[in-house]
Amino acid sequence: MARTREGDISLNGLLGFDLHGKTVGVIGTDIIGRVFGSIMAGFGMPLLCFDPGKPADDLLANSDIVSLHCPLPII
Repeated sequence: MARTREGDISLNGLLGFDLHGKTVGVIGTDIIGRVFGSIMAGFGMPLLCFDPGKPADDLLANSDIVSLHCPLPII
């Protein structure tokens, strides 16, 4: 966060990791969540999916990466 505040968007000093084989949890499986899941499956990633109304405990405990796809409430 500090780098962002300073306007430093360079990749120097950042470490990444391979996506293949990592489990991704997808919260919200409407159109965007389903498309995202398809893309991640193409990287060889197992998927755990969640829609509101079910507990997300298993998804959170067993996912290496969690992606949130929820509508933004308009006030």
